[in-house]
Amino acid sequence: MSKSQYQWTIFSIIATGSFLGMLDSSTVNVALYKISESFSAKLEDVQWVITAYMLVLTILLPLFGRLCDNFSKKKLFTLGFIFFALGSFLNTTAISLPFLIGFRCVEAIGASILLSNSTAIVASIFKNKKRGKALGILGGIIALGGMTGPAVGGILINFFSWRAVFVPAIPIALLGAYFSYRLIPDNCIETKFKFDTLGFFSFAVFMTSMLVFTTKAQIWGIGSLNTIVTFLLFIVFAILFFIIENRAKCPLVKFELFKNKSFALGNIALSLSYMGLFANGVLFPLYFQEILKLTPLQVGLFCLPFSIALVSTAPIAGNLAGKYGSRVLTTLGPISVSIGLLIFTTFKFEANFALIILAQALIGMGNGLFQSPTNTAIMNTATKENRGSASGILALFRNAGMIIAVSMAISIFDTLLKIFTKNNIDYQFSYIKAYHITLYIGILFSLVCSVISNFAYRKK
Repeated sequence: MSKSQYQWTIFSIIATGSFLGMLDSSTVNVALYKISESFSAKLEDVQWVITAYMLVLTILLPLFGRLCDNFSKKKLFTLGFIFFALGSFLNTTAISLPFLIGFRCVEAIGASILLSNSTAIVASIFKNKKRGKALGILGGIIALGGMTGPAVGGILINFFSWRAVFVPAIPIALLGAYFSYRLIPDNCIETKFKFDTLGFFSFAVFMTSMLVFTTKAQIWGIGSLNTIVTFLLFIVFAILFFIIENRAKCPLVKFELFKNKSFALGNIALSLSYMGLFANGVLFPLYFQEILKLTPLQVGLFCLPFSIALVSTAPIAGNLAGKYGSRVLTTLGPISVSIGLLIFTTFKFEANFALIILAQALIGMGNGLFQSPTNTAIMNTATKENRGSASGILALFRNAGMIIAVSMAISIFDTLLKIFTKNNIDYQFSYIKAYHITLYIGILFSLVCSVISNFAYRKK
């Protein structure tokens, strides 16, 4: 096997793990109604099947990214596949909603290990222009995993049941564990690692309180004691986390990396891009099933143009970024996403299928143009010693954007729907109006992402 063949073989293993981790963040989107019916649970409670997975995944990202700089990448990635396979299997056995949420947390541990280490491993095995291409393709595959979930989930639910959405990941993850242990190079010199207990605790409280605030504020009421306390916890522990990390000898997050403008603004833009993207990713399946009365299979098939456009665009964008820089591509990408989302705001009780395909293609193309150059630019700012930390932070900002998007999209949509229906507006009309307004917020996030990206990679 030549060096190039070996590199791309390792890449395929890493890409598989990253794809699985993101795929299972969204496969259940189209299954929420079925899960709700199965356990006789409210939709707002079933939402935690998605939210708990994303929360655990996100909280653990900086920890596993930091461990990647000190321990064997081979052992960590293998362990990630094992946890993922175990969690996926347990999901299929869940006898109640709390059990399903708990098993999703086990699965999320595996996903966190896989996603936090993926970019670091790829960056370490590829050099120069090849690195840009590889990171570009990886970024596209990660985004593809997150957005093709509804398509995969829709097909499986249509022919089987909601439990079936977790089955394909089991054999794939087990094979991934085997090949990771056999093929990933184990050239890391393991060093002592002092666990940043205070940093991890403050980060966990900060992220959890932020999520609870964004999901529950509209239910509790803005002026309620629960809302105020949760918001204060979020602010206090965010500040506390920053202070602790700047004083820690072995910090969970290396804030010195943020001294680089491209690294700092690139990560912020990355988070905003997913906030725009995933607002539609969550609501699209719900709207098309509830209002247009499409089957999960049909919804899934309408997600395919996104996937095709993304897969086609990401490698090209990665190559172009390696040659000419990231600024133009990362500025145009979110604009393309915004146009796609804007098309969806024109749909009411009927939808033009040609426009659906066009909108999904524009969103997929825009994501491909943005993700690949952004990942490359961020990782190119990190030294060899900091690649694991940089990879973990990149994954953290990406997933923070997703988790905020999921919670905000559902919360805003649900609040607006209740307001409109209380005002004696027809339910279906209220549903459409709430959906459109939520999409406008997603468009705003995408446009802000474009502006920040323009500044992030501007040469002095």
